[in-house]
Amino acid sequence: MRKLIYVFLLFFFVHSNLLIAQETDSRTEELEKLFIGEKYDDIIAKYSNDFENLQAGPLFYIAYAHSIKENYEKALSLVNLALEKEDNSASHFLKGTILKGIHRPSEAITSFQKINRT
Repeated sequence: MRKLIYVFLLFFFVHSNLLIAQETDSRTEELEKLFIGEKYDDIIAKYSNDFENLQAGPLFYIAYAHSIKENYEKALSLVNLALEKEDNSASHFLKGTILKGIHRPSEAITSFQKINRT
């Protein structure tokens, strides 16, 4: 149930234009379809390299997939990269969730507090 709530909240953030403002290329569309279909293994397998050339939106989807698969350190590095490229509420929410999952509550709170500021 908790996973379903996270998926719903993240989906809401994404479609509220808080995550993907300019980028609507085919990679982003494919990642969005995989994300909605909860095909996290496919996301990880297909998009496991070349992170530096991706924009914030695709990085968010890949980071989320890694967090679902409990690859928290990889997810955290990807969401941090996404935030370097675009500061947005969805990525701060995901970062807070990841930090909470790896028992870093004070950092998680800081990230959650940034949601309303972006």
